[in-house]
Amino acid sequence: MSLLTNTRTDPCYPLLSVRSLSVDFPQRFSAFQAVKSLSFDAHAGKTLAIVGESGSGKSVTSRATMRLTFYSGGRISGGEIAMIFQDPMTSLDPVFSIGDQINEAMLLHQRTSSSRSPTTYCSKAA
Repeated sequence: MSLLTNTRTDPCYPLLSVRSLSVDFPQRFSAFQAVKSLSFDAHAGKTLAIVGESGSGKSVTSRATMRLTFYSGGRISGGEIAMIFQDPMTSLDPVFSIGDQINEAMLLHQRTSSSRSPTTYCSKAA
């Protein structure tokens, strides 16, 4: 399957379109169907929330959409996609200010000089 890039400027056209997405994980004698025939669209300027109980396939859906895991069926089309993982080991630490944590991530991600002021990226609230 191929990932199609959305080059249209029509706001009614989705930035991301997922159709009939299915994800199966092999088991010893069968396959576990984590996601079955899921479809959704994400439009510019709109919020899309994927919610459900623990184990319902939210993370598997997101990973398949990002092509971080194999999916067994469906079609995914869209442009640039990013994902914010909910891993507790990489989440924000309440001991440090949010600004410091964002600044650290930006400095590491952009490989900028540490001599650059942290307020370049995120100013601290008074």
